[in-house]
Amino acid sequence: MTNTDHILELLRRQPGLDDDRISELTGIKPRQQVNQICRRLENQGVLRRCTGVTGKIVNYPVEGFSKGDALPVKPTDSIAHQHQQSDLVRAKSAISDQRDPTRKITLELTPETLLILPCSGKKLPLYGVRDTGPRIIDYLPDDLASKLNSARRSVHRNYANVDEQTLVSAWRRYDGHLYKAAREELRDALDNGMHILILSGGYGVLLANEPIGIYQVRLNLAWWPKGLLEEVIASYTWRHKLKRVIAVVSRTTSYRSLLKRVDWRPTNAEEVVLLMPETVQRGAMVKAPRSQGEAISALISGKLNQGWRSSDGLRICAEKIQL
Repeated sequence: MTNTDHILELLRRQPGLDDDRISELTGIKPRQQVNQICRRLENQGVLRRCTGVTGKIVNYPVEGFSKGDALPVKPTDSIAHQHQQSDLVRAKSAISDQRDPTRKITLELTPETLLILPCSGKKLPLYGVRDTGPRIIDYLPDDLASKLNSARRSVHRNYANVDEQTLVSAWRRYDGHLYKAAREELRDALDNGMHILILSGGYGVLLANEPIGIYQVRLNLAWWPKGLLEEVIASYTWRHKLKRVIAVVSRTTSYRSLLKRVDWRPTNAEEVVLLMPETVQRGAMVKAPRSQGEAISALISGKLNQGWRSSDGLRICAEKIQL
């Protein structure tokens, strides 16, 4: 039996288990593999994933529900709170607008928020791992998915030398200072269904839990067909009816340039905000990504505010993109 078969057999006997409990009872390790399988089964319509009474995401076989069944939800104190994702929205954050430091930009993570991150140069090899999980092409129109696949093959062949003998979810594969600082919070956010995209030198644009190989190149926009990556980001945003986009970037990188070129008008986005660490003169290669990771952690936990500083003393400033 495959791991998928073991999970489905268990859930038919004991519906309503969370991913941690499934991993414990089936012996499937790491726990993230259970999460990826359950997400894939949800996308295929085999499982329903919802917030249980403890606040964790739990899994039910669709065959065990009738259309009129109500899914269990975590008890709340107000009707309004029932429309928020459990344990994801904890507080609003307000930080300085870089164009006018006296003005604040309020940030809030909701189910309609898209978080966009850069990849990292350092990657974990994790030999023998073959993660499974969703891919961004699963959420794109067929013609756009075909274009992205073709462009990826070209980049892999001509520039990136991608090795896919192992496949590891991107948020686990990347191991730079940003991901070291934010990994646990990113895992929690993904478990709660948050939309997270990563801008990648080897893959262009990918889901944070999309399995990827090993490569050693930075994002070079000249390698990708003009307008393709921008269209992928816009299409994903439109498909999921996302209204707020929060991107963590540095001021002078291809990642920021790419996001500034996206045509957000056809999407549902009402606000696009870039979060950037302040300029640092010495140790930027370590301090800047570390501050980005710590800012992501603070944002997800609702602690990113006007007075926030990274462990290296850096502030994070915001820039609103004119839509």
